[in-house]
Amino acid sequence: MTRVQVIDKRSAHRTDAAANGAGARPVEPAAPAEPKVTEPSAGPAEQAPPDGRAAADESERDEWRERALRLAADLDNLRKLVDQRVENEVFRREQERLVRWLDLGDALDRALRHSAGAPPEWRRGLEDVVRTFDDLLGRSGVVRVDTTGSFDPAMHEAVAAVPDPTRPDGAIAAVERAGWKMGDRLLRPAAVVVVRNRTT
Repeated sequence: MTRVQVIDKRSAHRTDAAANGAGARPVEPAAPAEPKVTEPSAGPAEQAPPDGRAAADESERDEWRERALRLAADLDNLRKLVDQRVENEVFRREQERLVRWLDLGDALDRALRHSAGAPPEWRRGLEDVVRTFDDLLGRSGVVRVDTTGSFDPAMHEAVAAVPDPTRPDGAIAAVERAGWKMGDRLLRPAAVVVVRNRTT
């Protein structure tokens, strides 16, 4: 009769585990690694540029500032130049227009000077015409050059000199032709006779 041997699987499993672990040191689990703490880096605004870079930036700003100031000065000078040229051109055209009327004024002045022997009514009539002529020019800002004082080379043109012991040198003895000005600008100098008592 054949004998069948029954093997207990649980006993066999314990036996194998004991055999495999005999004389071996138990392995302890590794400790978890500590996390590395990284310091936050400074942003662009917090990082100071090197000294050389800061000096270069400051120099560039100064250069652009100087350019802006020079440009503003050039524009201001250009504006003044244009204004002056426009003013000169307006005056030149006005002068050309008014000079034609000044010839008429010269004719009236000559007629008045030679009316000494004319009837009083005629002379008063000429005086009224001359006065009206001056008023018309005055509306445009044109007035006669003053000839009541001494000779002024900026306003007068000496056409002759005469001695007069009763008056100082340089005094205006007579007016040969009236001078005219518009504002501060001279349209035409007055032609005058000047007193000169000194012979040397």
